[in-house]
Amino acid sequence: MEKNSVKEAGIEASENVISINSVIGDDLKQLIEKIEKTGQSILIVRGNKPIVKIVPQKKNDPLEMDPILEGACFVGDPTEPLPDSDWPEELR
Repeated sequence: MEKNSVKEAGIEASENVISINSVIGDDLKQLIEKIEKTGQSILIVRGNKPIVKIVPQKKNDPLEMDPILEGACFVGDPTEPLPDSDWPEELR
């Protein structure tokens, strides 16, 4: 796929773009190995239309903080009992 047609299709030029016709002839295993080695995603297109984007799986580090929790902090002492007002009426 040429760069001009990539821009026309609204695909970022930084993405690895492969025509579906070339994927059919390639070994899928080799394509996956390339993704593993480079860590880059590959977009497969038919003409100017994006069909599939293959994205490498990120390794989850259990000790790494979830970005959603970034900036969150616990206020108070977690060992202190909650006041009655923090409990629903039916659980008091």
